[in-house]
Amino acid sequence: MIQKEQVGKDAAEFVLNRVKMQEEHMEEIWKIFGNQVRAIVPLFETEVKGSKMLNRTIGHLFPR
Repeated sequence: MIQKEQVGKDAAEFVLNRVKMQEEHMEEIWKIFGNQVRAIVPLFETEVKGSKMLNRTIGHLFPR
């Protein structure tokens, strides 16, 4: 997910639209699944590939 807090008002229209779309989808997800949602993983600068990125993702899924 693109973190809304990291997006400035001067961001590209595509990014602003993407954040709005994500918010709408997350509202629906919370309505349907409620407390079954276990984690929200941020959008990384690269795809999750390899052990380094897997470990980084695990850190978001299972915070210490």
